[in-house]
Amino acid sequence: MNNSTGRWWLRGILSANSLAGLQELIAIVTQRNGFRYFVFRGRYPQVLKDEREVRLDNCPRGLFDAGDGAPPDPMHHRAMQDATPILWHEWTSHYPSFFSKARECGLITGTTHPVYGPVGDRSSISFIKGVGGLNAEREIQAALPECQLITCYVHRAVARVVENRIDPSNADACPATPVPALTERERECLTWMATGKTAAQVAATLSLSEATIIYHLSKARRKLDATNSRHAISKALSMRLIAPS
Repeated sequence: MNNSTGRWWLRGILSANSLAGLQELIAIVTQRNGFRYFVFRGRYPQVLKDEREVRLDNCPRGLFDAGDGAPPDPMHHRAMQDATPILWHEWTSHYPSFFSKARECGLITGTTHPVYGPVGDRSSISFIKGVGGLNAEREIQAALPECQLITCYVHRAVARVVENRIDPSNADACPATPVPALTERERECLTWMATGKTAAQVAATLSLSEATIIYHLSKARRKLDATNSRHAISKALSMRLIAPS
């Protein structure tokens, strides 16, 4: 996926106002990246009581549903025990019944990406191909960075939808929180950081000292209640305090 396409899906995810809209968008992005199916599973205990799960997918019905004869989703559970992408082909011998059922439904191989939020929230997305083989595995390897980026933004977008009570199915969600006021310099620093620049590179771009950039980023993180700069960028984008470039 090229940068212009990437910016398109990012804007779409950040502007989605319902879980149904997100599901449709993720399906399109999944196919643009060479996959056929996706499964998102997330828990947001800070707003959803009783560990209720949000699930979005475009898979054949029944594969990931609970019930007699339906296999569990071992890739999601495996991802929740790790911090790195899970490659399906490495686990076929560990979960033969799941992969046998998956193949019957046309889900051949894929990758599952975890995300862990700052307040106990966690999720994963499985990106799944309908074909296997060496070429498919090479394509998956090449797509890993993009898949992880998509997973991170989807995790935050789902949290925003739930927190803002945009989706009527989330009756227990909390009211929207006030949007913090960032200074123009704080927004500028975050915007440049969002393009992948380091603090030193942002300093050179703005003709400021690196210490000054770090100072503004630190203030922005405190205002956004973010754990690190990447988290601050994600929150600032989702609150539309900065715009993807």
